[in-house]
Amino acid sequence: MVKNLAQALELINNSYFPKLHKQKTIETFLESKCAIDSEFLIFKDSYLPVAPRNSKIFQYLEDEQFLSFCSLSESMKIYRQIVKYKRAIPAPTTFKIISNKILASDIERIDSSDLVKVLQCYLKYRVVPSDEMLNWIPRAYERNRSNYPVILYVTKLYFEMRIRDWGNYKGFEESIKDILNESLITVMKQNKYSEIYSIIELANDLCYGENWENSELWECIFDILANNLSPLSFKSSVQREFLPRKLSPIYSLPLFRILDSLSLYSPSILSSNSTSISRISSHLGYSPSDIYKSETTSYTQSQLASCLSQLGVSYEPSKVLDKYYPVDFFLPPRKVIEYHGIYHYLRTIDNSKTHFEDGSTFFKEKLLRSKGYDYLKIPYYELSSLTKPELLSKLTNYISN
Repeated sequence: MVKNLAQALELINNSYFPKLHKQKTIETFLESKCAIDSEFLIFKDSYLPVAPRNSKIFQYLEDEQFLSFCSLSESMKIYRQIVKYKRAIPAPTTFKIISNKILASDIERIDSSDLVKVLQCYLKYRVVPSDEMLNWIPRAYERNRSNYPVILYVTKLYFEMRIRDWGNYKGFEESIKDILNESLITVMKQNKYSEIYSIIELANDLCYGENWENSELWECIFDILANNLSPLSFKSSVQREFLPRKLSPIYSLPLFRILDSLSLYSPSILSSNSTSISRISSHLGYSPSDIYKSETTSYTQSQLASCLSQLGVSYEPSKVLDKYYPVDFFLPPRKVIEYHGIYHYLRTIDNSKTHFEDGSTFFKEKLLRSKGYDYLKIPYYELSSLTKPELLSKLTNYISN
C-alpha cells in the first residue's frame, strides 16, 4: 500500500512496475483525501500520463478548493492536462473558476501567455464570454497592443463566435476596429514569417465575420501565405522552420473555402491579390477528392435517412456540394438537409446550452443559400421534441415547397 505522495511518486518512476500495477496501487491510495500542496502538484504531473480516464485524481483536480489554491498559470495548466489525459471537457465549474481568476487578476501583472490560453479555451470549447469578460478583454488588449498571439486570438474570438449577437460588447467592438485597422496588420508585418496555420484560421474567421472591406488586411494575409508557401532562395536568411512547405489537407480545405467565399462575396479582393493567390494555389497540391474522407453516420442521421426513404424521396447522403461543402443529405436538384448536433452550437460558461450557432455553421448555411441551394437545418433541440409523424410532416413540407 502506498502511504504518502513521496512513495507514490517513487512508484510511478519505478520502471520495473507494470502500468496496471501502478494504477491499481495509486488509485487505492487516492481513496483517502490528499493534502493539496506543492508536493501534490509534482505528483499529479508524473501520474497523469499513466492514470486511467476514470482516475480519482481528476476529481481532485476539478475540486473548487484545489483550483483556488493554484495560481492562474497552474490552473490553466491543469485545465489543459484534464483535457489531454481525461480526454474530456472538464467540469463547467473548472472553466468558470479560471475565468473568475483572470477577471480578478491585475491586468498589468497578468502573463500574456495565460491570457492567450484563456482565449484559446473559449474558442476550442465554444464558450460564450460573459459580459464581464467582454468588458475585460479590451482592457487586457490595451496592455498587449504589440503582442501577436493576444491580438490574433482576440480577433478570432470576436469573429469565430460572432460576439455581436449577444451581450454588452461595446468596448470589445471598439478594440476590434482598432485591431483590424492598425494593430493586426502591424504585428503581422513584424512577424512576416508567422506560423501560417494561424494566418489561414484568421482568414477563415474574417470570412465568418464577413469582413470584406479591409483590403489592406487581406493583402497582408495573402502576401504572408505566398511568401511561406512559394519557393525561396537557398541564400535566404529565413529560419529553417519557416521554409516553404506543402499544406496538409486539413488546412488546404479551409484555404479552398476562403478563396471560394471571396469569389462569391468580394471578387475584387481576389483580383487585386491575383499574383499572391496564384503562387499560393500552385503549392496547395490537393484536389477536393483527396481531402474528404468517409464520415461515420450518426444514429440521428440514420433516423433521417429512414424517414426520407419512407417518403420515397431520392437523396444522396454525405454529398459534397460545389467541391468544398459536405452536407448530410442532398435532394436533387437544389435541396439540402442537415442535422445540427450540440457541437454546432455555443454554450455558456456554466455549461448551459444555447441556440447560438458557431461561426462555421452559420456561414456555411449562408454561403450555400447564396449559391442557390434550399437549406433545411434540423437542430438537436428541435429534433428531440419531434415525434416521428411530426418529423415526417416537417420533411414533407420542405420537400413539396
